[in-house]
Amino acid sequence: MFRYTIIPAAMALASCSTSSKLNSPVSLLDAIRTLPPDAIAGMSHKGRKAFIELMPKHEGVDTTARTLHYYSDSPERYPDASSMFFLRLFEDESGRTIAASHTAHPHGIGTSPSESDTLVYRLEKGQWINITNTAIPEQTRTWWFKFNQDPSPCGPYLKDTLKNGKAVYRIGNPAGYLSWKDSAFRLSTSTL
Repeated sequence: MFRYTIIPAAMALASCSTSSKLNSPVSLLDAIRTLPPDAIAGMSHKGRKAFIELMPKHEGVDTTARTLHYYSDSPERYPDASSMFFLRLFEDESGRTIAASHTAHPHGIGTSPSESDTLVYRLEKGQWINITNTAIPEQTRTWWFKFNQDPSPCGPYLKDTLKNGKAVYRIGNPAGYLSWKDSAFRLSTSTL
């Protein structure tokens, strides 16, 4: 009898250890669970759990296309109220999942545009690897990106100054579009 209780326990343990390693293609749900915090606007583990519960009802989520635009300006209604971001998952030429993320901090909470707002990760051997420096054109790294679309519209943030002297940033018309080609995003002026 003792022998039969060990086998199911060992099988359960083995399934837990192998299921923690990600494989391409990665679902939107698994990406939210596993991406580094900077790729999802610093959303906390508690915020991730709450967001996962919200995902089926959130209008900016498309689980089939594996895209989302999460905007959360109400702490009473949404977890991690400053966690506004765009995310798109797709596979590169080698079949590895790419996660392209833009955390719209300049627009959402008014900080100055920064290269750290836009990140690209690639799934390699079950781990997310930051490939931003080779995946995003250097001249665009402080721009806004709507990665929930393909091709992805992008452009420089527009700066306005309020009467109190505070700078606020907004998204204007696209200056270009990013499309994935040859292991990186390429900038073009049209959607073709």
